[in-house]
Amino acid sequence: MKNFWLKNWWYLAGLIFVLVIFGWLLYQNLQMAAILILITAVGLLLINKPRLFFYFSLFSILAGQLLRIPVTSDQNGALLLSDLILAVNLIVWLVDKIRRQERLPSSPINRWILIFIGFAVISLIFSSQYLVSGELLRASWYLARWMLYASFFYLALDQIRSRRDWNKVLTSVLVVGVLIAFLGLLQYTLFPDFSQMAAKYGWDPHMYRVLSVFFDPNYTGGFLAIILTLILSLYLNLKKGVAKIWLLLSLLVVLAALILTYSRSAYLTLAVMILVVFIFQARKLLLVFLALVLITTGVILSSEKVTERIQKRIEGLAKSISQLQLGSCLGLTPGKSLPTSL
Repeated sequence: MKNFWLKNWWYLAGLIFVLVIFGWLLYQNLQMAAILILITAVGLLLINKPRLFFYFSLFSILAGQLLRIPVTSDQNGALLLSDLILAVNLIVWLVDKIRRQERLPSSPINRWILIFIGFAVISLIFSSQYLVSGELLRASWYLARWMLYASFFYLALDQIRSRRDWNKVLTSVLVVGVLIAFLGLLQYTLFPDFSQMAAKYGWDPHMYRVLSVFFDPNYTGGFLAIILTLILSLYLNLKKGVAKIWLLLSLLVVLAALILTYSRSAYLTLAVMILVVFIFQARKLLLVFLALVLITTGVILSSEKVTERIQKRIEGLAKSISQLQLGSCLGLTPGKSLPTSL
């Protein structure tokens, strides 16, 4: 271990220096620099244990919006603890790969990730002339954050060398998902009214909806839809046993939390993903699933209030499509606005 530190002190010291300077100059925030130092120190201690660092980054997602560091005066721009931990993990991992002269893991979805990033960058460039500096910075950070979390896929891929490794990674992802669902149900029970948080910190004033650690029902619902689909897929493949019982219990917890998000986008995501699972893994249950979807849709549409909201959404979508121009596919057009997120 001593020889390791002596041989590699130069890039370790450089890594600390770059991170501290990056945090201080970019955000002008001493708290940010201190946290970066702490996380970097942890990263250096775990540099010889990349698997442990990977799981440390994975479970840091549980902190969600509970540990956020404002980087703008209006509190709208902030970094999450998981952002910082994952960034340090990625840098340490890349440096270690270079030191060992190892190739980065590859995947068939590489081209699609690059295509998406390319379109996003082009869109951001075209949009920059219509955005003020604060909006442009925020939009750029959304893209950077997406790329950061997309890189976590390759970190996970690098940990999988055997069937046992695959089972460990998948189990850890499912544990994080179930914990987020459980925390969401806990929040729904103890803190169902977010109106006070909206007044103090600018969050949306959601009431009686599962928000979990993300403080947003749509993000939480989308995340839980993915976790629930993974659980269902594993459940259909396993034979009888203790593992199948635990999967069933986990499925019920995640499903309850997802339903209580009242997120239509999450419901739609779940329906599409379950449809795909049934097509490839359980075609005998496909008709049952489609029947349940039709019955559920009929019950939902029987509500006059829900029907009115859906009608308004359809009208808004039709209006947006009618105003769509070719140039707006890759950015803004004069006279139109765009949210600061991509």
